[in-house]
Amino acid sequence: PFETLIYFILSSNNNIPRIKGCVERLAERYGAPIETEAALNRYLRENSSASERIPFYAFPSPERLAGVSAEAFSACCRAGYRCAYLEKTVRRYLDTPIDPEAVRTAPLPAARGLLQMYSGVGPKVADCVMLFAGMRTDVFPVDVWVRRVLEELYFRRRLLPGEAEAFVSARFGTLAGFAQQYLFYGIREYGVDFLLQRNAGVC
Repeated sequence: PFETLIYFILSSNNNIPRIKGCVERLAERYGAPIETEAALNRYLRENSSASERIPFYAFPSPERLAGVSAEAFSACCRAGYRCAYLEKTVRRYLDTPIDPEAVRTAPLPAARGLLQMYSGVGPKVADCVMLFAGMRTDVFPVDVWVRRVLEELYFRRRLLPGEAEAFVSARFGTLAGFAQQYLFYGIREYGVDFLLQRNAGVC
């Protein structure tokens, strides 16, 4: 879960291309090289401008990032204010790593609390970490896209505080995280009008 935690701290108020760039630079600077199969590298060379072996790097462990300052993270990742979060989170993680079983079995508010002790982690980032690290599927991270699809597909009005969580818990239960991904992909790729046309009781 450490990689997922760092990834979503970097995602705060950020866009996907920039997040990918941050993670790639972090891995290249602090991660170990990964040996790739010759066939994969041959395919990549043939389908890109690269003529030599294309290097891949593992995501660095918390031990590898121990002692890296916010300034060093900034020089590497160019992630702005989030770099201070990275420094503090790595330090905290080394003392108190995530316990996946505790996160998996705790009541949801308590599970969020186990993740919100890390710097830069609020309720939405905590839900993302739980979902994408495979610890829970009963979470439903709400960003501007997901909020819009809930409002237009289900509520036909603006959501009130707390409404989204109560609604998705009742409607999707332990599969809420999967539903979130389908809805997020649907509105990003096809738009809300397409979802409205397709919503014949399926969702």
